[in-house]
Amino acid sequence: EILPEILGLNHDQYCGSTFYQEKIKEQSLEDAEFIEKALRENLFFLYYQEIRPVEDRDEIIREVLLRLPDEKTGEILLPRVFLPAAERFHLMGKIDRWVTRRCFQELSGHEPANTVYSVNLSVHSLNDDTFIEFVESAAREFDIEPSHVCFEVSEAAAIAAIQTTAQRI
Repeated sequence: EILPEILGLNHDQYCGSTFYQEKIKEQSLEDAEFIEKALRENLFFLYYQEIRPVEDRDEIIREVLLRLPDEKTGEILLPRVFLPAAERFHLMGKIDRWVTRRCFQELSGHEPANTVYSVNLSVHSLNDDTFIEFVESAAREFDIEPSHVCFEVSEAAAIAAIQTTAQRI
């Protein structure tokens, strides 16, 4: 019963699976268009979540989290809502670049000496031969100390791009 809720349909409506497949495709396309707009108009924003170790340490780690306000309601959307469409329409590389650049821009001049910022990357950026050059250029532009940034890839992404992962590490 999750499909009618996602599609904004009344639960009493009954239609064939083709109808639902078409509605999902339409919604995905709308989501992708909204993601493109969010990238163009800087509608995304970042949260920084502190990760605290059990034992006391001088180093602070902050995970960089992406959020997007819903265009209609203003409600804050979590990545699980919009990233599937971004994956499907090959927008993850653009999102990774937006997050990296915005993070560097926000940290520029405000970088605490004992803080490391952890940015999650998709497999798309891992496979992008120009991504490292992009990161180096953005770090120079915003005067970011490389030791203050950590890029993370999920285990699944690393395995999916095993050769590239081995070369880049």
